[in-house]
Amino acid sequence: MTTGKAILITLGLFILMVLITAITDSTGGMGLIIIGSSIWAAFDASKIEAKKYKIFLGGPVQTFFGCLLLWIVAFPLYLHTKGKIERGGAELKEKYRQQEDSTTN
Repeated sequence: MTTGKAILITLGLFILMVLITAITDSTGGMGLIIIGSSIWAAFDASKIEAKKYKIFLGGPVQTFFGCLLLWIVAFPLYLHTKGKIERGGAELKEKYRQQEDSTTN
């Protein structure tokens, strides 16, 4: 996913959170979106094996807590990083690069 798309998705979710908060006069909807998207990001990070790459958020646990604690920054960063991994643009950590090299030879 490109940086622009990641920011647009995050902005859309943020606007949804603000609307839910305004309509219900409660921050419960905001919390549910933040917790839900943090859980999704953690499961997705596990699925794409994010821990194998030199990325800021690291594996699923770091992704979950990063998104949970600093959602407005970490969630779009995760979306951008996910796209980079899927496009093959993320650099593997050294130990995983060596494993991949030995399996391709």
